[in-house]
Amino acid sequence: ELYMESREKADKLYGFFDQSERWSPLVDIPRWRSETVVVLDTPDQAQDIMAKLATKGLVVASGYGQRKPDQIRIANFPAHSLEDVERLLKAFSEL
Repeated sequence: ELYMESREKADKLYGFFDQSERWSPLVDIPRWRSETVVVLDTPDQAQDIMAKLATKGLVVASGYGQRKPDQIRIANFPAHSLEDVERLLKAFSEL
């Protein structure tokens, strides 16, 4: 059951960002994408996005090293509910 819920949340996240004109998943090939950490390309917007989401009580992480200003990492763990993911996607749609 946890696997199916994790898969559903990952599908929602990737589906949303696959359709986005502003941000895109780092990994283009679906079979190579992580279900537990969704990485987005957010050219030079990571800090701004993180700050705006934080005002809504949502926390995401930046990329690593040189990619820190250009990537967002979204955790998809069992502790995060489907409602949490939907709330996050709603917040992204309002940015």
